[in-house]
Amino acid sequence: MKKFFATILALSMMLSTAAFAAGESPQELEARKQVPATAVLTSTDSDGNTTDYYYKDKVSKTNYKVSVSKEPLQVISTASKVAGNKGGRAVVLSQQQAEDMAKEYYAGANVLGSFVRKNDDRFEYLVLFDIGDGRLYRSSLNAENGKLIGTGVKFSSATEGEIALFEAAANAKALRPDGHIMDIELEQKDGKRVYEVKIWENNKEVEIKLDAVTGELVEQDDTKAAKSVPAQSYKEGVELTNIDDDDANVVDEVKDATDAVDEVKDATDAVDEVKDATDDDDDNDDDDNDDDDNDDDDNDDDDDDDNDNDDDDNDDDDDDDNDNDDDDDDDDDDGDDD
Repeated sequence: MKKFFATILALSMMLSTAAFAAGESPQELEARKQVPATAVLTSTDSDGNTTDYYYKDKVSKTNYKVSVSKEPLQVISTASKVAGNKGGRAVVLSQQQAEDMAKEYYAGANVLGSFVRKNDDRFEYLVLFDIGDGRLYRSSLNAENGKLIGTGVKFSSATEGEIALFEAAANAKALRPDGHIMDIELEQKDGKRVYEVKIWENNKEVEIKLDAVTGELVEQDDTKAAKSVPAQSYKEGVELTNIDDDDANVVDEVKDATDAVDEVKDATDAVDEVKDATDDDDDNDDDDNDDDDNDDDDNDDDDDDDNDNDDDDNDDDDDDDNDNDDDDDDDDDDGDDD
């Protein structure tokens, strides 16, 4: 029994590292609104103020990541990835065809730009657009057949006094007029909210950080080599490096989380097996005790039988003695009569 409880303790410690807190926090409630009702939360990751929620929807075969800040409470971004969909072996579609397909997937899409990139040695079109809700949409399409791979959505600030997302984009573009906007995201830096704007310029990926309140430049970095190219500039044979994109890697992170859940399930099954084995041992012990009790009962019965037999023998002896005494008395009586 001690081994059983020791095993339970060890496994429970492992389970506790992957267990989710009961109930939904305000952040989780906001995240839940961004995914289908059939999506299941698989894991979370927090840096203090911002929490990433990972979901898996088996119905649509789509994985999701939703980032929500605590102060202020708002959705920062979402990303989706269709399980199994990847880029093409080659760039077959034209820029116009890719952009038209993005409009088919998202009605009312106003295309802002598009890029060609490689992910896991496969080619994708990255199409940027808005649909009039103040958010930036970035859809990845298979460059060969146009299948939707996934979409990232960057939300504008919901806090009064801060500039909107596209105002930040305009401010960044003014600093780099020859550049092409690639991405925009609201984030926390040194306790201050800033917009991080990524711009493609001369094969460089320029990162510009702007104060979310004033829109003024906080810092910029133009030392990183670009891993994509504007679609209008792409030519066959152009060397591209595989991207390292949060939106594109959602499926891998959800898979890792799902694997962790499976490990927890395996551990739970192990606990059940140990418990079943312990229950079987207890049942066997009970059976042995029952056998011992039966042996005791048999011994008691034998003792009772022996005692009964002894009593019967004694009774018979007494009867025989009495009969003999009576016979002797009769003989004496007969002698007297004579």
